Amino acid sequence: TRFFLNYSVHDDTDYVFLDGSQTSVNEEIFSRFARDNVHYYRFDVDLSPSDYYRKMRTGLSLVRDKFVLYADNDDLLLREGLSKATKLLGSLGERSALVADTLGVTCNNRMNRCSFPAVYTSPKKLCMTHPTKRLYEYRASHVNLWNQIHPTSVADTIWESVINSGAEELHMVEFLYCERLIELCEFRYLPTRYYIRLEEQANRTI
Repeated sequence: TRFFLNYSVHDDTDYVFLDGSQTSVNEEIFSRFARDNVHYYRFDVDLSPSDYYRKMRTGLSLVRDKFVLYADNDDLLLREGLSKATKLLGSLGERSALVADTLGVTCNNRMNRCSFPAVYTSPKKLCMTHPTKRLYEYRASHVNLWNQIHPTSVADTIWESVINSGAEELHMVEFLYCERLIELCEFRYLPTRYYIRLEEQANRTI
């Protein structure tokens, strides 16, 4: 969490943090991190996947913007990419997602180094009209859609369907979420990265 706050919180972006962890560590961290654009909410502990899904949907009601981006607390948000994305959001429709390439990073704290082993398949090829073709391209490639900017209203619709489905396996839900996103949205490509995803952790502490 400290890693994210130190390197990914930018003044021109609003952040909503949903904490369902088992300890009070994050609560203590945020009590000392006062920013007008950082909003921290403590939830009941995520004891099951369904608890997590309900937390995510409740969290969307706390988002004041029309678009949302999911970020893990050990990943990186790039200011230049977010700034360019923000300028384009006003021209997007209610069912449009703004997608960009994702870079995967592996960090090793013991060796104090990071490497860049994974460049996900570009989502640019998903910027086509027909949803069936988009689904085919998504299933045939390694595209990160989970960490992409998309409409808050669409996110709420998808979480509602996830909750009603009774699905339990987290990785499968992420996959299904992205497929629903493909069905419900049109995609616009941004040629500037705004997200770096941590692929693997080695002895990282919060």
